[in-house]
Amino acid sequence: PQIEQRTGVRFQYVPVLLGGLFKLASNRSPAEAYAGIPKKQAYEMLELRRFVQRHGLSKFKRNPHFPVNTLKVMRGACAAQKLGCFEAYVEAVYAAMWEQGLNLSEDAVIQGVLEAAGIDATALLAAARAAEDTSTYPTRPIKILIGFPPGGSTDGPVRVLAETVSKILKQPVVVENRVGAGGTLPAVALQATAADGYTLGISSLGINRLPYTTGIKWSPASDLSYIIGLTGYAFGVVVPAASPIRTWAEYVAAAKASPGKITYSTPGVATTNHLTMEQVARRAGITLNHIPYKGSADSLQALLAGHVDSAAETSAWAPFVRDGKMRLIATWGAKRMAGFPDAPTLQELGVPLTQTSPWGLIAPKGLDASIAKRLHDVFRFAMEQPEFRQALARYEMEPAYMSSAAFQAFTVQSMRQEKVILDALGLSQK
Repeated sequence: PQIEQRTGVRFQYVPVLLGGLFKLASNRSPAEAYAGIPKKQAYEMLELRRFVQRHGLSKFKRNPHFPVNTLKVMRGACAAQKLGCFEAYVEAVYAAMWEQGLNLSEDAVIQGVLEAAGIDATALLAAARAAEDTSTYPTRPIKILIGFPPGGSTDGPVRVLAETVSKILKQPVVVENRVGAGGTLPAVALQATAADGYTLGISSLGINRLPYTTGIKWSPASDLSYIIGLTGYAFGVVVPAASPIRTWAEYVAAAKASPGKITYSTPGVATTNHLTMEQVARRAGITLNHIPYKGSADSLQALLAGHVDSAAETSAWAPFVRDGKMRLIATWGAKRMAGFPDAPTLQELGVPLTQTSPWGLIAPKGLDASIAKRLHDVFRFAMEQPEFRQALARYEMEPAYMSSAAFQAFTVQSMRQEKVILDALGLSQK
């Protein structure tokens, strides 16, 4: 009432703001607390901001719970959303909080205001926080190790993420390909790398098999830092366009007619491609001849050159199928691919298997928690950008976010499952 009297403005929505603050103080969700704030009623908030500035109430910005950079974050958020009124909303909220002596987290306030306007604030706030972070990390280029060659369905999307993250962190993010060993070389290299956040890696499901297929002395579950789960692959079986095999039924028939003669390529021994294809073959009652290569690009080039009869591969084959150079006869997902609706899934073909082989960003064991969180936040934001989704769509892939904790829990569970599969196929060394 005093502000209304001194400004001559009747504030309809300030009571809603204050009510929202008290709801937040009672542990209500931000969206619920601010549900009554209309999207476009900025006038009175602007008036309240002018009053705050005119009467020196801006000293609330010095409250240790609400650092000055919060308003910078909001300005960035407003600019990104082309919504000029929200800085005024937030300043009004801060003024009200200062007047009432309330003590709430700044993220709760900002998220409440943005969500009331129908904006998903999670990724936006994460990136803004990282951009405004005053810590020294990073002060030099960051390197991401990839276990597969350039030009594949891992390399392309990671390079798009690296470009976005580089802009946020204001340091180059360089992709380095460490090819071979079924994509597991990055995890191996991280065992001898400083946990300083400057060397990262891309995981593969093959890492979770290493304790059972090699003599490693470390555990993927406890000797790596899991930053964020990013996506999973789209798999399928392809044959050359000139092949007489046109369907999965014909493929099975040809394999039964010549046991062990039909060849298939993969990016390596004991990779997801290899193990899944062997499981499929067992269920179909056929014997195939596995020809391993160093990566998907090499595997598919071997198919194009006629060195193998088929390939069990990630969707790096998609451009070749679209160009009429290969034929897709089966996919491994839970549903048909949007870009290839005529290709049936394994389940439709009577094989009760699905496979996506989730992967993400890892770091050496012992990475500082603040660095891990910053990396998580900026990559989470980069995942939401259209460039990343477009890069995935070229390979029929989709984002598959996992938090750091969920990613680690997935690894523990996956290691148990992979041991069962390896034992069943007789591929375990111990």
